[in-house]
Amino acid sequence: MSDALFAATGIRAFGETDNIDVLEAPDFKVVEVGGERIGILLSEKPFLTVKGLMKFGAGERRAVTVDMGAVPFVTKGADLMVPGILDIDPTIKASDWCYIRDEKNRRPLAVGTALLDAQKIMEMKGAGQKGKAVKVVHYVGDELWNLG
Repeated sequence: MSDALFAATGIRAFGETDNIDVLEAPDFKVVEVGGERIGILLSEKPFLTVKGLMKFGAGERRAVTVDMGAVPFVTKGADLMVPGILDIDPTIKASDWCYIRDEKNRRPLAVGTALLDAQKIMEMKGAGQKGKAVKVVHYVGDELWNLG
């Protein structure tokens, strides 16, 4: 799991010898390391939680940057729409984990799965098209965030 998480994020959040617990949640699994809920699993693909991204430094890999107008919606769990996107890691493919950050502070706001390839998202944006780009799975203030 550590190698898959590193491949997705570029972050070594834990090693193969660390004590890892996987907890069941309704829509995904939660990865707990040393009592901290730092990761999530969806279809056996790992990614960091918002707190995990904040703790380890999110970086540029799998980042989707949104305008400030999108922030209130994303932080309430709304899926991310194409018009709110300012920039996206061009390596993101449909069904990849990604994280959403705001343009001003560049801090993680939410984690989700891309519904389209990054290239298609930017083509749609350039053409003024609308539609969903990222399905939000976890966000600041949700139940997982509040678990600790």
